[in-house]
Amino acid sequence: MRITLIVALVLHVLSGVFWAGTTFALARMRGNQADLFFRPQMGAAAIAVVTGGVLWFFLHHGPLGTQGHLLAVGALCAFLALGVQGMVGAPALRKLSALGEAEGSRLRHRVVTGSSRGIGAAIAALFAREGAKVALQGRDVDALSAVLADIVRAGGEAIDVTADVTKFGDIEAMRRRIEREFGPVDILVANAGGSFTTPGPIEQTTEEEWRASIDGNLPRLSSRSKAFCPA
Repeated sequence: MRITLIVALVLHVLSGVFWAGTTFALARMRGNQADLFFRPQMGAAAIAVVTGGVLWFFLHHGPLGTQGHLLAVGALCAFLALGVQGMVGAPALRKLSALGEAEGSRLRHRVVTGSSRGIGAAIAALFAREGAKVALQGRDVDALSAVLADIVRAGGEAIDVTADVTKFGDIEAMRRRIEREFGPVDILVANAGGSFTTPGPIEQTTEEEWRASIDGNLPRLSSRSKAFCPA
């Protein structure tokens, strides 16, 4: 019996302190991260109420005195607090979860151009690990297929689209296919590009090489952004 009382007392005190402390913390945070605290709080409250009943059963004898009335009032307040928190917190938690799911689904469809290797492939893999549906784009069919296979093998969802992003017609066809399979695109990573000059000091770069770099990158960015802009 002594061990039971000690365990019940320790659990009662710890759960009560946790319940009160997290309630105070939530009040200071104005509800932020309520979804992290709500279930542990309800569990701590239930433990506090149950262990309080156990202590009452073992320790109370005879008619209620002043201390007994105070304990009864405290127990009643704990029940009321638990009920109010359950009635108010549960609907709020469901709303927060619904908002989180809506936000997550709103940002699930992403396109990464130039994703057959390097930085583009790494970005696509990260998006897929976060749960996004990813459209891969490149001109190297074998490399693109390898990236797609890695994502699928890791449990991600993706498609690969072979397209030349220097041609607006290819970009439009890519957009139509992606929207047909995944729906509207939320995020476009315009990663495709490159260097069209021989590496070296700028004073040795010819006018033709400079214009090749500009024409090979800026129009691609403009065309991709234009194609995927919301109507």
